[in-house]
Amino acid sequence: MIFEAIIHLYEKMYSPPPVRFKIDLQALVSELEKKNRLEFVGGVNYIAQLTRVAKPKNELPRLIEIIKKRKI
Repeated sequence: MIFEAIIHLYEKMYSPPPVRFKIDLQALVSELEKKNRLEFVGGVNYIAQLTRVAKPKNELPRLIEIIKKRKI
């Protein structure tokens, strides 16, 4: 659900895809709240913890493409 929200924000904010892109914590939390999924995924504190272990930003577009290809 978190990755789906990131992908949605990425597609909404960036068309065509940029070389670099940034989604801030507030945008991600807002997207999850709109879909009533924030508490289900662990809340704001969990999302904030993810930022400490996240992959480098420059890898995110590549990781999004991998996730999109795995969707059924």
